[in-house]
Amino acid sequence: MYLFFPPPYSSEMNPIEAQWHQLKTHEIAGRIFDNEYDLANAIIDGLEHRS
Repeated sequence: MYLFFPPPYSSEMNPIEAQWHQLKTHEIAGRIFDNEYDLANAIIDGLEHRS
């Protein structure tokens, strides 16, 4: 068995990075949020929209 440890930051090896990029550029791009709660809700809505 070989264990493979990726570098500390390797976005190209992390599958969630592609989803996060799409979320940022399509779902929440160009919006301003009053607080972190509104941002969190927008992220959740965007993830539900993409699923």
